Amino acid sequence: MKAVIVDDELLAVQYLTKVLADIGKTELISCYTSSLVARDEIVSLQPDLVFLDIEMPKMNGLELASFLRTELPHVKIIFITSYEEYALEAIEIGNIDYILKPFEPALLEEKLNKLSDTIKEVSDPGISMICLFGKLNFVYCKDSNELIEISAGKWRTKIARELFTYMLNSRGKFIRKDLLVDMFWPSLSIKEGYNNLYATIHHIRNYLKAIHFPIIIENEDDSYRLHLNGVRIDVDYWLANIDGNLDPTDPRFQSIVKLYGNHYLEEEDYLWAEYNKQTYRLKWLEFMRDMIADLIERKEYTLAMLNALQYQHIEPYMEDGYFTLMKLYAKTRDYKSVSKQYEWLIDMTKEEYNSLPEPEITKWYEEWKKSSK
Repeated sequence: MKAVIVDDELLAVQYLTKVLADIGKTELISCYTSSLVARDEIVSLQPDLVFLDIEMPKMNGLELASFLRTELPHVKIIFITSYEEYALEAIEIGNIDYILKPFEPALLEEKLNKLSDTIKEVSDPGISMICLFGKLNFVYCKDSNELIEISAGKWRTKIARELFTYMLNSRGKFIRKDLLVDMFWPSLSIKEGYNNLYATIHHIRNYLKAIHFPIIIENEDDSYRLHLNGVRIDVDYWLANIDGNLDPTDPRFQSIVKLYGNHYLEEEDYLWAEYNKQTYRLKWLEFMRDMIADLIERKEYTLAMLNALQYQHIEPYMEDGYFTLMKLYAKTRDYKSVSKQYEWLIDMTKEEYNSLPEPEITKWYEEWKKSSK
């Protein structure tokens, strides 16, 4: 673990330095007796762990910790302070622990033992990924395709979040500034609209920098364009892999299938996203139906059932989802679940469409009931 100490008392710095050397679980990369100097330099050092005093002149430890929470979201912070009354305020900043002075080295060693595994995990987070299925989200993707959500903090405004999402929707293309002004600030004067655009782009750049996503917003004359710089987009990754020749029973393939946890920006009320939302939805429907049919043909009924349940969860008003599950439960002799699915289908069609299920489904169910007696 790479560690930094910030404490305006030189003797305290020297004592902590010796204790850390004796424990041997950290690499001390810098020490500061000025919190302002630390603020200016610490981000470039990319430490895993920062030891902070609280009572310091000009910028106290609580203020520096809040700064670090924005600039280094994954850094662990341990306050080493003489003032117990600050403990609650420190903890509320998040991802923070504290030790009261004077302290026994054994207490610090115990805390470092608890931190070591989590810091090791964060230090190699995996591939940066932006998720657009469901809603905008920032994650790290491990080799196993496990997604680890990161704490990205709050957007300054809703417009900043939507503007960045719109640029992702148009990734790789130049977007004219006047079109962005007309779209996001239609009621403002041209000058005010452009001022808002420039301020919002500045905020987006700072936001991406704070969470260490190396996306660049290229400014060229009258347009902007996103460069992803290796950041993965879940939609692109999903599309690239479902059309390959991977075995649908391969766990790696199934983890990619699960990326589509909801329709494209389904949880966002963005009218401009409707075309892509419908395009990806139709692609997903076709893919899921074909994959489930393939799994059934292979007699992989359990895996087919899991995917059919995901299909039904995302598309609860599609009758074929219920029908597929009815037939799968019949194949696995889960007769009670066949009847439940049919009952739920009747309730759904009555409530949503004021009608009965398709005659084909009812006919199959009645014949199945007779044959299963």
